[in-house]
This record gives sequence, C-alpha cells and structure tokens, in this order.
Amino acid sequence: MEILKNNTNLNFVINTEQNFRTDLGWSENFVEFEKEVLEDIINPAKNYETVRYIHRPYPSTLLTNKEQTDIWFNFYFVSGSTYVQDYRAPNVDITLRENELMLRQSTESFFRLEFYKTPTVISNTGTTLTCEPPTRQNRRFVSAKNLSLPLGEKFLYTSTTSSFYIHIPIFTGSNYRNKENMYLFWFDDESNLEDTNLTGTITLDQYVFGTGSTVQTILFTNENNDITQVNIPTSGTTLIGWTGQTFTIPNQITYNRNFYHGMNTFFMTAKFFNGKDGSILDFANSGFTSSYVITEEKDMYYQVDFDHYERTYQIYKYSGVTGNTSPIRVGTGHTVSNSINFYEKGGTT
Repeated sequence: MEILKNNTNLNFVINTEQNFRTDLGWSENFVEFEKEVLEDIINPAKNYETVRYIHRPYPSTLLTNKEQTDIWFNFYFVSGSTYVQDYRAPNVDITLRENELMLRQSTESFFRLEFYKTPTVISNTGTTLTCEPPTRQNRRFVSAKNLSLPLGEKFLYTSTTSSFYIHIPIFTGSNYRNKENMYLFWFDDESNLEDTNLTGTITLDQYVFGTGSTVQTILFTNENNDITQVNIPTSGTTLIGWTGQTFTIPNQITYNRNFYHGMNTFFMTAKFFNGKDGSILDFANSGFTSSYVITEEKDMYYQVDFDHYERTYQIYKYSGVTGNTSPIRVGTGHTVSNSINFYEKGGTT
C-alpha cells in the first residue's frame, strides 16, 4: 500500500492475511434489504389489535345472587374397560412418585387446547352465523392454550402407610378462582378478514316502529354512517338515516342499542403431550368403545362462541351443527353433566 503526501512516497508493510472487511457495511445493508423485501412479499397484518375475552359469568352454586367465572375441564384416559382420571393409565404411565414430586416427567407434560375456525355463512339479516363442521381440510388454526399438570387439581392420596398430594387431570382454567379465569384472544376489528369467509356477525341496533295495531321491526345494518333507506310499508312513509341518528316520525319508536351482539364461532379440541416418552394423545368429546368409528366433524370438538360486545365467550356441546336455538352450555361446574369432558381417543374395551 502506498500513501502519497507532498510528492513523497511512503511504504507500509502489511501482513497478507490482514482483512479490512470493507464489505461489512454492504453485508449488513443487504441483510436489512432482504428482510424488507420478504416482509413486503409476505404482507404481514399491521395495526390489528387483539382483545381479551373472559369466560362469561354464570350464577354461583355457593352464594346466592352472585356470579362466578370458573371454567371446568375433565380429562379421561383409557384403562382397560373403563375411563380413569389417573396419570398412571397405560398410555401415560406417570407414576405416583413422579406425580407427587413433580419430576420432569410431570412438569413437562401438558394438555393442549386448540382452537379452529371454519368457513362461515351470515344470514341476510346479519344476525345468524352458520359454520361448516370442522375437518382437517377446511379448519384454520387460530390459537392454543396449554394446561400443564401442576395447574391441575390436587388430590390427597392415602394408603395404609402414608398419604401425600398428587395432581389429577381436572382443571379450572386458571389457578386464580373468580378472577375472570382463562383468557382467550381475538381481533378487536375483523376487517382484516374481509377477504375471507372467516368473519363473524357485527353488533346491530334495533328500531321498533309502532304503526297502530301493527309493529314493524327495522334493523340498521350499516355501521359506517353510509346512508341506509328504511321503509315502513303500513304507512307508506320512507325514512332515510344511519345508525345512531335521532329523528322524529308520527309513530312511536323504541330504540334498542346493541340489541344483536356481534359474535363469532370457534371449535376447540384437545391433545395430551407426554413429557415422559414424547407421545401425543388425541381426545374425543364423549366416551366411546374401541369398536366405535370416530367421525371428526361431530366427535372431536366443542363449540366456542365469542361475544364481541361483552368480550366474553361460552362453550357448548357440539355434534356437527351450529346455529342450534337451544345449545347446551358446559364448563360451568365440576360434574360430568356440566363440565367440559375430553376422553382419550381409541375407546375402552
């Protein structure tokens, strides 16, 4: 290398292995450029916030005029000719000692609740949501919730020589009772799903127009302040307005704000990840014998309805049909009749 100064040449002797890394800045810039190009191609969702949904409160079984939010899960494993709530079942094989001392075999095992969406159809009135039964082909994974063994209920195990506490596969969603319990998350604004058929219904207002002996019910379905025309056929009057507008007409009007709550439906299934041998067990929503042929659409899921206005969710029994006018809500108690029950897939003998 030569440095010219005052027309005098100065020579420096440099080891040939010396690397000045003149390409260092170029490499970093290229990595950043590559990242920007990939993000532009992938087109990630931006500025779409999720909100927290809680288990909808229900009347307390212990205190009158009080509500609670506990959510109850019961998991059953196959043991020969019956189902048991015992981690010593053959396909799990977590011993009492491993359970009592919370050894690695226990702490690294957990149940996984998985939530899926399926294509939906919204009625012309915008108030009824119908979902396709979930299958491996049409379902879309949304989120998951893990329930580890230490979060389960404790049980005092007694024998002729000793007694100690072990965990059993009964869960209440959270260790904190009546503190809004198990949270689930979903979009506050579903407009990012407009190009799909995975959206739910929106919150609607209701106007009831009194016209003599006839009452005409009108829905304003446009929430963007776009002009919407409403007809009152019994009087021949035409009313033009938008949601939230005040107006006066000769007939009496009853205004019910947020009368129809926006909602969306999801489907929940369960798996068990065994930290002892790495195996994974699937669960069904009812107890079957080994000769029973499982139909995924109706035997593997529970229905989970989100209320966009209340920010709550409820869980129902599911047998392949949504939109049931009188679904059976579960998760509101610890008994088999009112808890969420999952049974190891495969059935008993």
